[in-house]
Amino acid sequence: MNFRDLFKPGWKRSDPTSREAAVRRLKDPDALKEVSQSDLDPVVRVAAVSRIGDDQVLAAVALRDKNARVRWAALKRIEDPDALSLVGAEAEDWFARSIALMKLRNRDTYNHLLEEEKKYPYKEGDTDYWIRSAAVEKVDNVDLLKEIARTSDDLIVRKTAIKRLKDVELLVQIARLDPSEEIRVCAVREIEDQEHLARIAKETDSWEVRKAALRRIRNQALLDEMDKTEKELMNAELRKATVAKTDDVEVLEEVAQSDERWEVRRAAVSKIQDEEVLKKIAITDENWEVRKGAVQAINDPEYLAKLATVDDESVHPEVRKAALERIKDEELLQKIVWREGEKDIRTVALARVTDPTFLQRIATQHTDEWLRSVAVRRLDSRELLSQIVSQDESEWVRTTAQERLNLLA
Repeated sequence: MNFRDLFKPGWKRSDPTSREAAVRRLKDPDALKEVSQSDLDPVVRVAAVSRIGDDQVLAAVALRDKNARVRWAALKRIEDPDALSLVGAEAEDWFARSIALMKLRNRDTYNHLLEEEKKYPYKEGDTDYWIRSAAVEKVDNVDLLKEIARTSDDLIVRKTAIKRLKDVELLVQIARLDPSEEIRVCAVREIEDQEHLARIAKETDSWEVRKAALRRIRNQALLDEMDKTEKELMNAELRKATVAKTDDVEVLEEVAQSDERWEVRRAAVSKIQDEEVLKKIAITDENWEVRKGAVQAINDPEYLAKLATVDDESVHPEVRKAALERIKDEELLQKIVWREGEKDIRTVALARVTDPTFLQRIATQHTDEWLRSVAVRRLDSRELLSQIVSQDESEWVRTTAQERLNLLA
């Protein structure tokens, strides 16, 4: 024991183990508050938090402590709605806000926190989607519920919102047009109107969406009409089988550009080698799956670069990603990572970059925390990772760096 420690109370001694043991016996609320806010060891701060009964003090710790374990310990003990609302509205990281949200029972606050959540997008790897789904189940604001159903970044959260929708027109819109097949199926399962279901079953490009719609149709006349459509689809399957067996270039090119079913066109495209034909299909076909299939067979680097970087909403994101995945030009890929634009596109480009120096620059200098975290996952320098753990302003990036360090250990 340090000689000077003999003249100090246990919770102020130099040895953190001694301080923790003393704190676990401490009853003075002012002393506990001081320890929770100023002790250098997070284990000691957790011990102090475990004995604090003042929810306002706990909220201050939950908001300001730099250590996630300490914040979590404080949040678990907060019960006062005002203190929880404070954490939910002001905490910088989504996890703290999520825990506060789950402990609240005030619907207005749930709505407020979900509105605020737009400032902190969901990140791949988060494990708290169930918390957000629970919040959605309590939303009373219809407009907010519709927005979540249309735009949330997480499929599970979107499905939770869709299941609570009463707006038939919006459900039909989602069932017909949403990019995610899983979301379209979910919307179909909430639709009762037989005419709408029949229309979806006839027009959809997705077998799963079609099956979901057919299962909900109880009108016999509509089902009889569906039988005709079923025959058309069976004929399409026969045409796909024919395409699979033929190597006739003219036949394949004609089918790829004129067949009424996208599945058949896509099958033909996969066997075409003429890049000029493929380029035409990549721009003109009405179905993005067919356009994507064409891009996946194109090798022209200039064309792929133009398609990947074009600032045109008519180019489907999946088509642009397909182009990016075929680009080998390191310099171009690096430019795409740095430029403003869709995060998904820049993430695909970053995944194809191989220059370790560039990855280090992104991990330490890029303004977007998500891209920094993606780069961090590919770093091998323990020294740089340790620096990021201690210095990066984003808890998400710091946590990712620590996880990478653990893997390299």
